[in-house]
Amino acid sequence: MLTRIVIVLATTAAVAANLLADALLFMDPISFSAEAAELHDTKRLHQKELRTTESAKPLKNFKHAEVKAQQALTEQLSHAIEEENIDEVKALLAKGADVNRYDGEGKLPLEKAAGKGSMALVRILWHSGADPNISNRDGQKTLKAAFIEAVSNCHQDVARYFLNIGVNVNAARPKEGTLFQRAARCSREFAEFLLERGAAEIDLKTARLPLERDANLRTRDEKGWTSLHEAVWEGHLDKAALLLDNKAEPNAVDSLGWTPLILAAWKGQPEAVNLLISRGADIRVEDAFGKTAFVRAVEMGHRDAALLLLNKGADVNTADVSSWTPIMAAVTRKDREMVKLLRERGAKMTVAAAVLLEDEREMQRLLKESAKKGVQIADASMALLIAVRNRSEKVVRHILDKCPEMDIKEPCCDTALLFAIENKYSGIAEILLEKGANPNAADHWRKTALHYAVWKGDLRLIRMLLEKGAHVNAQTIGWDGTPLMGAVERANVEIVKLLLQNGASLRVGPNSDDLWIAAEKSGNKEVLEMLKAHALKHPDQPQPTSREGQ
Repeated sequence: MLTRIVIVLATTAAVAANLLADALLFMDPISFSAEAAELHDTKRLHQKELRTTESAKPLKNFKHAEVKAQQALTEQLSHAIEEENIDEVKALLAKGADVNRYDGEGKLPLEKAAGKGSMALVRILWHSGADPNISNRDGQKTLKAAFIEAVSNCHQDVARYFLNIGVNVNAARPKEGTLFQRAARCSREFAEFLLERGAAEIDLKTARLPLERDANLRTRDEKGWTSLHEAVWEGHLDKAALLLDNKAEPNAVDSLGWTPLILAAWKGQPEAVNLLISRGADIRVEDAFGKTAFVRAVEMGHRDAALLLLNKGADVNTADVSSWTPIMAAVTRKDREMVKLLRERGAKMTVAAAVLLEDEREMQRLLKESAKKGVQIADASMALLIAVRNRSEKVVRHILDKCPEMDIKEPCCDTALLFAIENKYSGIAEILLEKGANPNAADHWRKTALHYAVWKGDLRLIRMLLEKGAHVNAQTIGWDGTPLMGAVERANVEIVKLLLQNGASLRVGPNSDDLWIAAEKSGNKEVLEMLKAHALKHPDQPQPTSREGQ
């Protein structure tokens, strides 16, 4: 750009000098004196500068072309690395592509290859002269930048390669957090590998900065989290201890009433739980839903954290705002080991817990007691679902007989019926229907019990559902259509016939020709002819297209 400006200015000045000099030839000879001589000298000077500038053009143009060619090679090399095209990378290096030049994204070739996790490309680029002292656009040296990319993208083998070359595991620092934290997001194995190689879990120098900048340790973010919440969430035990040393509030609550202790329990961090309790965290604090740290640990199945909290005095029978107890939370997870632990520590047994543990004697005892004082509906419903999942017809019948107050048409029982049909537990499905289960039970996609029975090809159960009042033309959300659509797609002649006899419409989906397309795809001529005959009797319903009518 500077060259062009010089040329333009020089040319303009020379032209101007020529014009003025020529004009002076027509002036009065007396006035043509010192001014004319000076102008004449100026003209000669500009002509000389112009000749010098013009002679420099070829050399500068050549250098400019060379730079452009190298830039093109750099971008081609970057693209080849992105595509992991080893042959193309080798060819470009042979053409002179610079292995130490960063691309348009500011990344060096070795850095990019490390991010892709290609060990072959990493070796090729390293042995092709990658300079460890060259920096990328962000100012990071080659090896450090490449090592950060490898760790950040979960490429443990590539990270190991750079460590073996001699990268300092703690010298390479990403913009946020530590490499250990990034590896921990990939896998526990990767994080442990870096720890073995000397990686620091946190940068204590960085951790101290907020304390030096802001003496108010109760500052909160939009979630209501303090620095202590954040440290616990990230698993920074050293930072949490540092914050507590500087008088951070251990019982600070966020917008949902969560303390750092509740957060640590929910994440299953017994070391953090122990640290917080030792620094004054209250295990009795409840969040906005009435759940303590102990309940949160049980809900997530964190046995070590739950046991630690029990040993510190947590109430094993505490109930939340919905009267939900820890043992009920464990049962919901089908966590037998947690249920056993809670039972050993004095938790009040529930019917559902007894069913989960397959303790029939305890279940019968609890059901017998419930006949006198009433069992919690939530407990009985959960017990029923577990019994269905366990495929225990005897227990299902026993629960239904002993809990007459339980509404068999509740959503929980809908789930039990759908589960039984989907898994071909026909006997259990029939028991549920006999006891009054909703024949039109549906899931969140509006797939009904009849849909599931048709898809499973259970003719006996389909008859029973229809007799109990199942809607034969129930529509799902999406493309599954009505039960008839499912029967046609599966080319089940008997089920198609039964559904048509019970009022199934040929309008099975959003489009009038959906059924005919499905019938043709099924390849079953008997089904197709049956549908055509039905269409003739019902001219108000979708008729065969010209193709099916042939």
